[in-house]
Amino acid sequence: MDAKGYIQRQVASVRRTSDAVTGDLQEEQLGWTPPGTANPIGATLLHAVHSEDAFVRRTIQGQATTFDSGAWAEKLGVAAEPGKGPSWEGMKGKPLSLAQVLDYQNVVRAETDAYLAGLTPEELDRQVMTFRGEMPVGAVLALYLGHQAHHFGEIAALKGAQGAKGLPF
Repeated sequence: MDAKGYIQRQVASVRRTSDAVTGDLQEEQLGWTPPGTANPIGATLLHAVHSEDAFVRRTIQGQATTFDSGAWAEKLGVAAEPGKGPSWEGMKGKPLSLAQVLDYQNVVRAETDAYLAGLTPEELDRQVMTFRGEMPVGAVLALYLGHQAHHFGEIAALKGAQGAKGLPF
């Protein structure tokens, strides 16, 4: 098995889970504020989508995020930190449109897929600067995949806390 194919299969697997979690998500579930310090589903979902955008476009490719270049802060009606995207504080209490967040997700996924289509062993070994220091691209992609899996598990739990089915399997 080659590394490129493995990464693409892992991305597809995380997406299947995220789509299963969000497939029956209702608008009113997005803004429900859980007790304690957990964030609402809408904020967590937008954070997860923006994270993919930031991992792939900004960290790996050295480009502006789609969030910034596509004016998604304005489209979604959220406060954003320049070069950092939506802030947790800026999303609190903001009603989000599920359809708009999923539109942003579709654009980000298409850009990620285009990048992954060109992966080479040399690209996976290329060093990039991250918030954790310098890392090879392959390690950044692994970090991104784990990050996504954690947040979609969190969204599933938040759905369950609202009496909905978190994971459909």
